[in-house]
Amino acid sequence: MIYGTKTKHARYKLVHPEKYMENLAAPICKSSWEERIFQAMDNNSYVLKWGYEPDFEIYYMSPKLHKMSKYFPDIYCECKSATDSKVNKFLIEIKPEKFAIMPKPPKALTESANAKKVRAHQKKMARYYMQCEEVMVNQAKWTAARNWCANRGVNWIVLTEENVCGLFDKGAHM
Repeated sequence: MIYGTKTKHARYKLVHPEKYMENLAAPICKSSWEERIFQAMDNNSYVLKWGYEPDFEIYYMSPKLHKMSKYFPDIYCECKSATDSKVNKFLIEIKPEKFAIMPKPPKALTESANAKKVRAHQKKMARYYMQCEEVMVNQAKWTAARNWCANRGVNWIVLTEENVCGLFDKGAHM
């Protein structure tokens, strides 16, 4: 994925470095949204340990490249259960909703459209096809990730701006 020029790129300052799994420096968040999720992982008492872009290679068939490719999910975490002593493992992908579900195609042109409207429609269609391709690649990655998780007793979650609300509120648990 190509991140826009307005996205944030900053090293996250760990509050609880003992919970962070990676031997490298603190993770780099690519958006303020990722930063909020890092804060939730770092500060939530139910999260025992977590890592960003963990070294799990998940292979998938890329519908764009038509070959096997590697996928590295965003977050791995282990959380204690609120009800018993069980530890739950999660693999989490952070993705904008527009890259998680197929977009609606642009409205068709009318027969009386002028050249300017045709060019604008062509641009909309190009963006639509690029977004469809991005969603298809993500869906292929996530199918492979679900299978990988199922074989290892790990829970798979895709976090979008539509489903993250309340998940990491103070005192919430996974």
